[in-house]
Amino acid sequence: MEGYITVKGQIVIPAELRRKYGITPNTRIAILDNGNEIILRPITNITTQSRRFLEGKSGTN
Repeated sequence: MEGYITVKGQIVIPAELRRKYGITPNTRIAILDNGNEIILRPITNITTQSRRFLEGKSGTN
C-alpha cells in the first residue's frame, strides 16, 4: 500500500488504513525515526490512557 507527500509536505494516508486505525481529521500522529525508517503512529484515546497509566497518572485520583 502506498501514500504520497503533497507539495506542502503533507502525507496522504490511504482510506483503508485511516478506517482500520480510526484516523479522522485532526487525529494526532506520533512520528518516530528509528534510524532507517519513519514510523507513523496515531495517538488515540487508548494510547493516551495507556501512557497515563504507565506514568501513574490514571486520572482516577
